[in-house]
Amino acid sequence: MKTKNTFGIHFIIRVSNSNKTVPSLIYARITVNGQRTEISLKLKISPNSWDNIKGKAKGKRAGH
Repeated sequence: MKTKNTFGIHFIIRVSNSNKTVPSLIYARITVNGQRTEISLKLKISPNSWDNIKGKAKGKRAGH
């Protein structure tokens, strides 16, 4: 009998509803066999520099 294991990782940011210009923390959302957990990467980025669809920072240089 074969078992099927699944694994996924997505990067997200948590944006404050009150102020969308303040740098936000980046999280790694890890899913294994349907169980999800999030880990803070201890990095911050401006919400304007984050691409929600691609789950990564816009641009190629650090600091943007």
